[in-house]
Parts: sequence; structure tokens; C-alpha cells
Amino acid sequence: GRRGNTRPSDGGNRKLKTEDERALLQLFKREARTRFEYTPEADADFEWLVLGQHHRLFTRLLDWSESVLVAAFFAVENPPVAGAIYGVKAPKDLPLDADPFDNFSTPRLVRPPHISSRITAQKGVLTLHSKPTQAWEAPEIRCWEISRKPPDALNLKKKLAFAGIHEASLFPDSADRHTAYLSWRHKWGDLPSFSQSGAPKKAAKKE
Repeated sequence: GRRGNTRPSDGGNRKLKTEDERALLQLFKREARTRFEYTPEADADFEWLVLGQHHRLFTRLLDWSESVLVAAFFAVENPPVAGAIYGVKAPKDLPLDADPFDNFSTPRLVRPPHISSRITAQKGVLTLHSKPTQAWEAPEIRCWEISRKPPDALNLKKKLAFAGIHEASLFPDSADRHTAYLSWRHKWGDLPSFSQSGAPKKAAKKE
């Protein structure tokens, strides 16, 4: 499942040429090496594309999760914006030694190596689309809308957080996501009380 629309992240409605996509990837490979603990080999374009996708690079990849709970989180990540969970039968697998810029007639499934901790946390898989500016419209795609009522989306987000599905757990490599989660807990009055020593206060027992 996933949230949002069924369009990959590749430049919105702008028609990027394949050579533009290759140039963008080469620029990312050149400038991003110092930003990650692990970086793929120089010629591992598919791994670089996967890494870029998980850090907001425009690509021809579409994010999915094998966990419906993770998909639900992304569907309600920014209430009161209405979200939805999409489901689809997995298309044919694409091996990681393939050229991601080849022209495939139908979308292909990519099971990425876990080169980022967020891929593991999000149970992430991807689909690759040779025409990235076109929405994926197929009869096998199913859509379940989350309630458009803001309180419902917020309540679901709180329940998911209670179950351990939240920004800090799904983006374990991001300090910004961790602090955003703590700020969100503060906003909704969900912070524990601490003593002056820094230890959580124990609940008082009733005699």
C-alpha cells in the first residue's frame, strides 16, 4: 500500500528526457557521498536511484510498503489533508542489474537492497515507471480513502503512534524526523513527566 496519487516523483508534469534523468542521477552521485554512511558503488545506478528516491530526489520510482500500517501512517501524515491507501498486485520483478532507464512496456517491481535504515523500517518496495510523468492507471489498483473528517485522521495517526508507527520509527536515520515527532507529541499533550534528575516520574500509587 501507499498514500497519495499513483504518479512517480519524477518532476511532476514536466517532461524530462531520459538524458536529463541520467544527468540528475550523476549529479546526485557526485554531490551526495559525504551525506550517507553507506554509498553504493559508482556504477550501481539502480542502488543510487533507490537511495535518491528515499531522500526526495526526482526519479521514475514509486514508493510502496508491504505493511498496511505503514501505508496508513503516510495516508494520515498531514491531517486534515485527505489521504488514501492504494493496493495493487505486484507486477513482474525487475533485477537490480537492469538499466533503470530502459524503456519497459509496463511498470516493474523493485525489491531494493536495504541500503538505508528507512527502507527496512518502512518495509519498502518500489515500482519503476518508464513514463514517469503519467499516472499509473490500471484496473488492478484498489483505493481505500481515509475519512475526510480531520478528527478521524488525527485519531488514526495517534493510534498508529501508540502502536509504534510514527515519524521517528519510520525514519530512524533522520534527527529532523525524530524532533518533529517529539514536537507533535508535545502539541497534543503526550509527553511524559520527568523529575529533576531526568528520570521519568513514577505514577503515584493509591493507598
